[in-house]
Amino acid sequence: EPVPATAPEPAADYGEQPARPPADRAPAELVKKIKGQLASVGVTSAAEMLFVLRKLTGRPLGTSADITTQEGARIADILTRARAADDPARAFDQVLAEIEEGNQPGPEGAPDG
Repeated sequence: EPVPATAPEPAADYGEQPARPPADRAPAELVKKIKGQLASVGVTSAAEMLFVLRKLTGRPLGTSADITTQEGARIADILTRARAADDPARAFDQVLAEIEEGNQPGPEGAPDG
């Protein structure tokens, strides 16, 4: 007799504590804007978006909706500046590379050039 398929799938193990949704969750409109901005710089799949958002926030996220309002505003600002560059995807890649090197984008955001 088959087992009913009501048991939830086990959570993916990323070797980190499960992400807890923040009390100050970003509004859905802001998350939607960020997803559109990410798509415009070449980050199109949900998995890629979550990977990038984890990099930009520096913390584990369960979903893209788990960013805070402050994180969302900062990310949207970074993306706005990257999109203003001659080559938005390249400019955004540079921002991610700087983060990997431990240099958070400053108040001026995306690197020049």
